[in-house]
Amino acid sequence: MNGRHIIRWARPAVWLVLALALAAPGRAESSGTIQAARLAVDEAWDTFHAAAIGGTLRSPEVQTQVERDLHLARARLLEAQRAMDRGDPGTARRLIDHVTDLTARIIAASREPKP
Repeated sequence: MNGRHIIRWARPAVWLVLALALAAPGRAESSGTIQAARLAVDEAWDTFHAAAIGGTLRSPEVQTQVERDLHLARARLLEAQRAMDRGDPGTARRLIDHVTDLTARIIAASREPKP
């Protein structure tokens, strides 16, 4: 099969991803990193929600702190996406690292048993 046949049969989404990767090699990787951070925030939310519904959170203070951290993680994730959109991967990376720290803290606090 020659190149023209491949181009004709490839899905448009595949070509969009390839075009992004070729145009800005770091951008496709960073988009994947942002997506991974988004999934981590979703996992943190699910873990917290299950603990809150199940009544297994350690204390009301822990619940309040976890809720603050969840809001902060979502805000930092949005800031990271905006940083990538304006071409600032360094800032995006720092924000994603903060999101990663927050989500780890949220999950640990949500799994901590009552005394």
